[in-house]
Amino acid sequence: MLALASIGTALALTACGSPNSDQATAPTATHGTPTAGAVQPSQSVRPPTIQATTQDARPTPTTTTPACPVTAEVLVPALKNSAGDFYSRAGKPAAMEAVVCAGDYSVARTVSDGTTQPSRVLFRHAAGTWQAISLGSAHYCTAEVPADIAAQLPGCS
Repeated sequence: MLALASIGTALALTACGSPNSDQATAPTATHGTPTAGAVQPSQSVRPPTIQATTQDARPTPTTTTPACPVTAEVLVPALKNSAGDFYSRAGKPAAMEAVVCAGDYSVARTVSDGTTQPSRVLFRHAAGTWQAISLGSAHYCTAEVPADIAAQLPGCS
């Protein structure tokens, strides 16, 4: 009985290693010079990638930071970074209060530290930042403030 099992296993292994009509044989690679009339394998060529683009005739809206409302926490650093010596002339205040904003202009009062008088600072919002443009306790509004805006700012009308 053992002999029959061994013969059956040997036949099964032999059948696995031989190709039959359902299996294709693997091509063999040849080295050397191709023979005349032989078909050469072609290199695969990728077609160029084409990306669809659309052009929208509508203009892209620009985003701007609105000027108002503004807080004292924004205006104190703006005062420090403004051109000129506004920060020194204002007594180098650590805080501002009574902020009023209209259009692209704002007025804020400096908080006194006990050694300087409070003053009002006029700011203008341009190019995305606030800049001090005038300073004083009275008559600090400049001619560049439009009349309708000046009427809304304390000390400007």
